[in-house]
Order: sequence, then structure tokens, then C-alpha cells
Amino acid sequence: LPVFSYVSDSVAIVNWSTNEPADALIRYWTDGSADIQQIGRSSLNVDHQLTLSDLAAGTNYHFEVISDDVSGNRLTVSGLAFTTDSAADTIAPSFVVAPVIENLLPGKASLSFTTDEMTQVQVRYGLSIASMDWQSGEEGFSTAHSIVIASLDPGLNYSFEIDIIDPTGNRTTSPVLALIVDADSDGD
Repeated sequence: LPVFSYVSDSVAIVNWSTNEPADALIRYWTDGSADIQQIGRSSLNVDHQLTLSDLAAGTNYHFEVISDDVSGNRLTVSGLAFTTDSAADTIAPSFVVAPVIENLLPGKASLSFTTDEMTQVQVRYGLSIASMDWQSGEEGFSTAHSIVIASLDPGLNYSFEIDIIDPTGNRTTSPVLALIVDADSDGD
């Protein structure tokens, strides 16, 4: 069944799984409205996450989830509802487990951390704090994050800064992390 991983005054994130790869569609509307809105993704996956945005605060919404597999077999879950928060989310997310460099592989670094609410991640990095021009990140929202940064040159010192952004746009930036990429790493 679909579950909400986040609901605010203007955003709701819905997650569900299917037993085989399928697309994802949500149709939603407010009480008494004939105006049905929808959001979807045509890529075939078993784990689905869609974000409903520009919702009205303190409003009851009805919705249904639809997934079609490659053969056209349809799963529809109807009769679902949720209510948006009446007040805006103005609290920035925080790190529950601080960002750490989890492991090193030849030319790669893995950053892992946990956040207190659903967030997207943007990582800026470079050869100095003043030149963090490269970026990496994650799609979707989660509380457990692990990001692999590839194509790092062995023996060089890199600086990393991580932004966590909740679905309403509140943002927190980590302290700068430093890493000298191991020139002798064998990946074990």
C-alpha cells in the first residue's frame, strides 16, 4: 500500500512498491473538486516515489495510485486520502549521524550520513575550499544517504561540502570535510 514519507503544508511524498517493474502515476484532487491533477513517471521500477507539490495548506486531498507493468497489467489503489499541514515547514533538516567518509576505493570516496527528515542531497567538492566546483547528488528523498564520488585523482587532497534539502526547500550545509585520496588503495 502507498505510504507517505513526508507531508507538509505544500508538499507530500508518496512511496509504494510493486512486485515487478512498473510505471508510476498518482491522480489527486481536493474535497468536492472535479479538477483532477496527476503526476507520473514512465520508467519501470519496483520501488516508486512521487512528490506532489504546490498543494494548498490545511486541505484534504483524495488520491489513487496506478502502476502498469510492461505487459499492460494494471495495479490501482483507490480511496486514499491525506491532509496537508496548516502551517508552513520552516525548520531546516539536520544531520542525525554526521557525514563521514565511509570507505576509499581507487579514485573513489563514499560519503554516508543520516538526516532527521526526508532530504535530497547535493555534494560540492574540489581541490580546495575555494574551488569546490564539481557536484554530485542523489535523486529522490531519503533519511539514509550514501553517495559515491568517483574519478578522484590518487594522492590529491579534496574538500567536500554537503547540502541536505527537505521537500519544502529548507537547507542545511555540513562543515567542510577533507580527504586525501589514497594512492595505494587496492579497494579492499
